[in-house]
Amino acid sequence: GSGESGAPLEIPDLNGSESIPVEGLGQLIAAERSLADDARTAGAPATAVNDLVTASGQLDQQLAGLQALADDPAQAAAATARVEQMKRTATSANVAFATALLRDADAKVQSLPRNAQSPTVTGTLAELRTSVESSASNTDPVQSLGAARDALAKSQAFSAAITGAYTALAANKAKTE
Repeated sequence: GSGESGAPLEIPDLNGSESIPVEGLGQLIAAERSLADDARTAGAPATAVNDLVTASGQLDQQLAGLQALADDPAQAAAATARVEQMKRTATSANVAFATALLRDADAKVQSLPRNAQSPTVTGTLAELRTSVESSASNTDPVQSLGAARDALAKSQAFSAAITGAYTALAANKAKTE
């Protein structure tokens, strides 16, 4: 099920603008929610999805607090600090999501019998691991969101490979019985 919801949302640059990027942060929150929905639809582990949902709730609260500060020039420093806090919240949620996908994949491969491990399984797991490890140092929320989406796609490819491995295992077992 890849529908239109997987399309990347246009999020304005959250860095270097003179004003507080309230609209851009609102779009970032919407993109985080969209990722959580897509992950849930794709059958991602609940632990991974729940972290994104929790982060979206935190971001909503942080944005509400920011909106109260955004138009007051005397609150500029506090507003800027809130923006940075929101970027960190989103980025760490995206990294945690990708890491949870990798943990889930590692657990699944551990329970797969040795004789069922195929090049497709090991290859898709390696791609997921590379994706997650390269995104772990991301500090930009929009880049980390893209990396989290990439990890979700690679996790889905891994899940398909695992399903294929179990199907092949069952077919081979049926032949030998």
